[in-house]
Amino acid sequence: MRAHHHRMHASSDSAAPRPPSRLRQIWTAVAAGGAALRHRNFRLFFWGQLISLIGTWMQSLAQSWLVYTLTHSAFQLGVVNMFQFLPVLLFSLFAGVVVDRLPKRGLIITTQIAFMVLAAVLGVLTVAGWCRSGRSTSSPRFTVW
Repeated sequence: MRAHHHRMHASSDSAAPRPPSRLRQIWTAVAAGGAALRHRNFRLFFWGQLISLIGTWMQSLAQSWLVYTLTHSAFQLGVVNMFQFLPVLLFSLFAGVVVDRLPKRGLIITTQIAFMVLAAVLGVLTVAGWCRSGRSTSSPRFTVW
């Protein structure tokens, strides 16, 4: 009798719904987020943002690498990185008011083109040898102290 009672008790436990595992919860959230990718505008935004961020990361890394290669100074690398983000710190509040009054699509296209041109100019100047260390024996065209 006891074994029968134990089997009934075990089967009733297995029939009770268990809370979803953490992995299932994550998978459900990812699948729900993937539903947004069915919308064309969101896909355009997602892929455009992804490409833009990867480009920004690449440029930031390359710029830091260039500065450190030219100067061999952690301090100067920190100064360059500080100045890289200083405009965001100083102008973000005021710029937010201005950009709210401008057409968004044209503004995004303009800023992305400007970022692309600036990255290309820095790349061309570096490859052409115009960016040199101030310690160089030849006369540098652009000096990084």
